[in-house]
Amino acid sequence: MVTNYYGMYQRLEEYVRKSSGDQPQRTEPVQHMLDLLQAPYNALRNYDQFLAALRQQVTPEEAEVWCVYPDYTLTVSAKTPDEVLEDVRPGLRTRLAELSQSMARKGFLLEDTTPSGQTGYIRTYFYEIASRLIYHPDGTSLAEAFLHWWIDVVDGGDSAKLRESYPEYRVLPHEGALTGDSRHGKIPMNLEIPDTREILPDIDFAETLLKKCRRYAVTDCICRVAKDMDHSRPCSFPVKDVCLMFDAVADGGIASGDAREISREEALQIIRRCRDLGMVQIISNAEHPLCVCNCCKCCCACLRSMERFEDTVGEASRYVAEAAHSDACVHCGKCQKVCPVEAVDISGAYTYVQAQRCIGCGVCVSQCPKGVLKLSKRPGAIDHVAQKDLDRVYI
Repeated sequence: MVTNYYGMYQRLEEYVRKSSGDQPQRTEPVQHMLDLLQAPYNALRNYDQFLAALRQQVTPEEAEVWCVYPDYTLTVSAKTPDEVLEDVRPGLRTRLAELSQSMARKGFLLEDTTPSGQTGYIRTYFYEIASRLIYHPDGTSLAEAFLHWWIDVVDGGDSAKLRESYPEYRVLPHEGALTGDSRHGKIPMNLEIPDTREILPDIDFAETLLKKCRRYAVTDCICRVAKDMDHSRPCSFPVKDVCLMFDAVADGGIASGDAREISREEALQIIRRCRDLGMVQIISNAEHPLCVCNCCKCCCACLRSMERFEDTVGEASRYVAEAAHSDACVHCGKCQKVCPVEAVDISGAYTYVQAQRCIGCGVCVSQCPKGVLKLSKRPGAIDHVAQKDLDRVYI
């Protein structure tokens, strides 16, 4: 199933191509390259900074060559220079192989084997470059531009929104809060679990979802890494070994050295450890997940986006927290403190959850010492996700 993202991206790329008169060589090549890179996102607030930085990294001829190769997705096939030769203006054809190799060395083309067994290339994409330069900053102005963009994603918001209405991520509810099983994370002894007569769908359970995956890897949290680089991280949550990758994304992370391979059981242990610390799981919004992020409310791009009610990055789980046993509340304030979206109010003798703000993560439920809170099915919640697969990671 082709995702909405890729169809949207193709439409935008067609728009960019047509707006240049269907003759890319008449458009300033580096700007054309940047427009294609940033096409899935809202307009970048630091666009001029990116453009100036990119011009320092690539020549106009290299940018022209980059534009003719296929755009990266998890399933796209590389093309050889000979296969894109007709798409390059005649004056560059004799240098096509040389320029392609140069862009691969600079990290703007990914080298891969074509279906015929030859060496070919695929264009890098925006998030891939961002993650490389945040994990491995090289002191260039382009690395500075990407850090600026990422902090803007977290703290500002506008650039975080994708040009598509389907959210890339969804909140994974605390498995222990749904089942009462402490194997899945620390829970209060007197927890009231949801009505067990309801058949809970697979999309609510990390253990079930991870069984569908063939390979697992873990990497550092890019959000907290970026906040550390910006000297603006307010929390003490762990940075190392907290974000999980699966299948093709794990393949790429392991091959690049940015991630290390782990077992499925290790992945589930990481999820439990992060739950117990009060972190929130955000998972790819598809039947077959690409990743799980263990998020905090101060640094996480997705949680911050949801707190601002942006609707294209993440969506709430199928559940909502409620104060089912207010009479047992001792007003310790822990639920209010750990809520990532400030949905819990404690006023006088009452504890109240704002359903319109609650994202259904269950962190408050798991951290309440008296079992005051529980997760209930959100009115109108469906038991499936719309996408079978996503084509790549965007944020």
